[in-house]
Amino acid sequence: MVPHLQIRKKKMDDGIEQISTSITDVAMLLGENIRTVGLKLSRSIALEKDERYRALRKIPNHQCKCSFF
Repeated sequence: MVPHLQIRKKKMDDGIEQISTSITDVAMLLGENIRTVGLKLSRSIALEKDERYRALRKIPNHQCKCSFF
């Protein structure tokens, strides 16, 4: 292969590797962010359910007050 073409191919390979690394980094960051959002959403839903349960417990003769054995 002609020397200047080898240099050009090497530069292209380096560029492709950098793009590939960048895409991988972005995908990992996106995955971490999705995981974080999921955890926060789960906590938020759990808090809402807990608050609802506490409010319903205050109502006399509500199902939440019944004990099952």
